[in-house]
Amino acid sequence: GEYILGGVNSDPNFMLMKADAYGNELWNNSFDNGSIEYLNSMQITADGGYILFGESYSEETSYDIFMVKTNSNGEEIWRKIITEENYQYGRSGIQAIDGAYIVTGEATGNYDDYDIIVIKLGSVLTYSGPTWHVSTSGSDDNDGSEDNPFATSQQGIEASSDGDTVLVQPR
Repeated sequence: GEYILGGVNSDPNFMLMKADAYGNELWNNSFDNGSIEYLNSMQITADGGYILFGESYSEETSYDIFMVKTNSNGEEIWRKIITEENYQYGRSGIQAIDGAYIVTGEATGNYDDYDIIVIKLGSVLTYSGPTWHVSTSGSDDNDGSEDNPFATSQQGIEASSDGDTVLVQPR
């Protein structure tokens, strides 16, 4: 068998490596965003490639969600950086049945605590939609804005479209 290993190299940048059953390296690729990257999860995609999820840190933008899609040889096809006003950490993700990618994580900076975020990126990778807010103090009759959040994540997900963010925060 063969093994796929993911992590961070000494730079630190995302690293993806394939090894044979004896641990011999078959290929090794790293992905530099010009800052410090932290790889938190990865998955094999429907086309046999890989999707990597994590965050990128720079002094200009602080922490941003960083995603890299590769082919089956670990060669980069595309990358996506999601930058917002607050710190965002990409903790995990999946490829959905429709081919879109869903990244989950947490955000902080504008709020008292860490907030859960779920972002769905369509297969064309557009991230342009609004942020839908969910809070335990909200109501599903609200409009999902920051001042009038929904009460349940389900309502936020139902209101969202590809490229939207659902931000869950305690209040």
